[in-house]
Amino acid sequence: MSFKDVHWTSVLVGMLLAFALLVGGNWLYQQYLVKSPLGDALEQRSEVINWSLREETDKKVLTVELGPVTNLKESYNYIRDKSIHYLGAEGVEIRLVDHRSEKLEQVMYTLQYPIYEALVRGNFTEMAETVKLEAERAQLTGCQVYVDEANLYVHLNHDEDYLYEIIPRATGLESPGAVKNAK
Repeated sequence: MSFKDVHWTSVLVGMLLAFALLVGGNWLYQQYLVKSPLGDALEQRSEVINWSLREETDKKVLTVELGPVTNLKESYNYIRDKSIHYLGAEGVEIRLVDHRSEKLEQVMYTLQYPIYEALVRGNFTEMAETVKLEAERAQLTGCQVYVDEANLYVHLNHDEDYLYEIIPRATGLESPGAVKNAK
C-alpha cells in the first residue's frame, strides 16, 4: 500500500473517535469513580453544608463549606483523608468556608502573634491560655485550639458566627491536602 492509497478521511475519523473515547472515558472515570464517591463520603458528615471540586492549572481545589463543628481537627482530618483517598496526596488544596464575622476576624488577628510564637517556640500551653483569655475578653461564645503533628487548628464562635483557621506547623512543608481558608 502506498502513501497515495491511504484514505485520509477514515484516518481522521478514526483519530477523532479515539480522542472522543479517551475524553469520554476520563469524564466517566472522574464522575463515577472520583467525584461521586468523594461527594458521598463528604455528605455523610453533618457539618458539611456544601462542597465543590475544580481543577486549576497545577492543582485540584476542594472547597468545603462547613457548618458548626464540635471538633475542627477531627472534621478537617476526615475531609483530608477522604480527599487523599479519592484524589491522591499530591496536588490537592482544601479550602474551608466558614461563617466568620468582623469581630471573629479581629480576634484572630490579635491571636496571630501568640499562635505563631507558639509554632516557633513550642509553648502551646501558654498559647492556649492566651487564646482562652482573649476569647473571654472579646466575649466569644466559644473557642477551641487543637494541635497535632501537622497543623494547629483554631475554632472561634460568637453567637451564630464561627471562624475556622488551620495553620500548618512546619513552614514550607505542605501536608497532603494543603488547606486554605476561603472567604
